[in-house]
Amino acid sequence: MDRCFCLPVFRVTLAQIATGPDKEENLKKVLRVLNEQSQGSDLVLFPEYTMAYGKPFNREFVKKVAEPLEGEFVKAVRKTAEEIEVNVAINIEELEQNKVFNSTVVIGADGEIKAVYRKIHLFDAFKYRESSIFSSGDSIVLVEVNGVNVGFEICYDIRFPELARILALNGAKVIAVSAGWYKGILKEEQWLTLLKARAHENGVYVLACCHAGEDFIGRSLAIDPLGYVMLDLGPGERVLTVELDISRVDAVRKVIPAIYQRRPEIYSKFGIV
Repeated sequence: MDRCFCLPVFRVTLAQIATGPDKEENLKKVLRVLNEQSQGSDLVLFPEYTMAYGKPFNREFVKKVAEPLEGEFVKAVRKTAEEIEVNVAINIEELEQNKVFNSTVVIGADGEIKAVYRKIHLFDAFKYRESSIFSSGDSIVLVEVNGVNVGFEICYDIRFPELARILALNGAKVIAVSAGWYKGILKEEQWLTLLKARAHENGVYVLACCHAGEDFIGRSLAIDPLGYVMLDLGPGERVLTVELDISRVDAVRKVIPAIYQRRPEIYSKFGIV
């Protein structure tokens, strides 16, 4: 397993994999990563569309592959997480009654579901309408993972600084992003700029895992609280573990205390808290 050695405090494995329409094959790949490439990790982060991705990626496809949290896909990941004692954040098309959500399921090292983050901001841009496929979530998710507060986002969420700011104000030291960032003109530049900004303006680590399929850019990133890129996985499938010194979050915030210098009493006059 490739490793980027920083200070051995909090270890995150970025599982930059490609998936297709066959859920069983995708599950085999996920379990192989967990069993062979996650040793010593505090958290294994998978990309958006881990459970299934097909063409066309439309409402009909998603309804066909969607599963409830009690479904076989999550059940298998939970079993393996418990067996190897690792925390996992995995993205699925989650079926809940008659709705389907774009969800990241956070599974503890005991195999229990710790939280489910349902994508809040749906990608209705560039002539694409994700809201025609998924229902939107309405809750922010912050989870303690081996003593570290981790907030969760999915793809398009990173274009909304409010979400990362709320997570940081509520104690997040790490923001974990699962993404399927489509290729396109300047899309890699946007990806890099947005993630670096979210890290720098909040003084947090940002760990972003992007789908490695042919439609997506890959380039999963680990970014430190000053907004510097620690790790860039480039295109294609690759799994790598990065080690984070969580004490650096407080150290950076002492040097650049922007998060403590907010003026909510002024912002509130204009409808922003």
